[in-house]
Amino acid sequence: MAQNGSFSDTEFAPASAYRTQLCGFTSESSSFDIVLQVENNAYGVGGMWEPVIFGTYEQVSLFNRLISNAEASAMAGIIVICLFFFIFFAAQRGEKDMLILSGIGVLVLLRFLTDGDVVLSEIFPKMTIAFVGRIQFLTLPWTQFLLMYFVYCAYGNLVRKWQVVTLLAYSIGLSLFILLFPFATVISAYRVINLMLLFVMAAITAQLTRAAWKGREGAHLLLGAFCLILLLIFYKLFLPDRSTGYYLLTNLHVDYLMFVLAQVAVVALRYRHAQELEIAHLKGQIRPHFIHNSLTSIISISRTEPDRSRELLVDFSSYLRGFYDYERDELVSFAQELDLVRAYVALEQARFGEKMRVEYCVETEDFLLPALLLQPLVENAIVHGLREKDNDGTVTVYVRRIKNGKVRLGVRDDGVGFSLKSTPARRGVGIENINRRLARLYRTALVYLAPQDGGCEVYLEIPYKEATKDEGLAD
Repeated sequence: MAQNGSFSDTEFAPASAYRTQLCGFTSESSSFDIVLQVENNAYGVGGMWEPVIFGTYEQVSLFNRLISNAEASAMAGIIVICLFFFIFFAAQRGEKDMLILSGIGVLVLLRFLTDGDVVLSEIFPKMTIAFVGRIQFLTLPWTQFLLMYFVYCAYGNLVRKWQVVTLLAYSIGLSLFILLFPFATVISAYRVINLMLLFVMAAITAQLTRAAWKGREGAHLLLGAFCLILLLIFYKLFLPDRSTGYYLLTNLHVDYLMFVLAQVAVVALRYRHAQELEIAHLKGQIRPHFIHNSLTSIISISRTEPDRSRELLVDFSSYLRGFYDYERDELVSFAQELDLVRAYVALEQARFGEKMRVEYCVETEDFLLPALLLQPLVENAIVHGLREKDNDGTVTVYVRRIKNGKVRLGVRDDGVGFSLKSTPARRGVGIENINRRLARLYRTALVYLAPQDGGCEVYLEIPYKEATKDEGLAD
């Protein structure tokens, strides 16, 4: 009625003959016998390689279409993820683990092409079953090596270098054995190869367990995926049952898919952590010499003006709290951000006196914005605009509602100015930090204006989001 391959086929038989078959029949009685003849020339493991699915023709045909569609979807997903990891590596050359993950994805894709429907045989109809088998076997040692190397790169000193080198030598040796020896000899070593696979995967799982125990980023997600891989390898080696569920898990390579998806989640967590570091980096822009100079000014003033020195200490406390009270891209009321600006200005004026003036043209305060957007702009205007000016200077902070439901915040100074064609200190790390946050949150950026008569103006436009009464109150 149907056959998969032919009896007495050699290793040079076409792989296309081993594709999954679908057949139907009508029984003339209420009971019947089904005779299956199984020969294990191509695979030396004995028994059925895959389960036989029974049901009505429509049921089995539907199952066949579903699993084919599922395999195609999984393959497409693997291709997209491989490209994602490769592009990520191309953009961030220091992220070597991304290139490794792209390589693992390619190996998983090769197994998709050679398992189940043997899609590769459609591309190359004359490809032999031995060639397909060698490809399958070659994916095993190199997947093991890349997984171990990934843990070595991702989690530092958890894996020793000698372990990676030993596994590399094993992978090279096994690859030569698979390529150079007769396929029947390779098949005879099938169980030993899989036992080594189980041993290596157990070692990697142990390392990930250590990483999870130490709280390494993403280790818990990867450990779960590795446990599934380990469980399926153990099941395949020591349990004879080949249920439909097992067939689905292995043909869709759910174990490796789970690992790759877990790593995508880890990348997302890493990106979120990078966002948190941005605000931490901005907080780090508070310079030690500014703290020293501010305290020195307060000490000096306290000798003659104790009341003013106490006011400056309050401003200093407000300034520090404004830098360290907020996490990530927390939204704060403009009134809170303005308090931080006023505290900073008061400390600078204590040092430079009337040489520096700051004016405020604020039309509205009842809206929300990400913390630490305005103060760095004011600091930039004072440090790079007014301090280098010979005579007095003024910084103007303005806020106004504009069309399209937005609000414009700007800082203008009459300092030394700069050329828009140059790359001045006015666009330092802190300003780039603000631009990255604006791009991520609102898809916008700071706008610079450089009047011909000197000075500088920088502004940003963000959606107007009204602050509630509670949000509008500073702590």
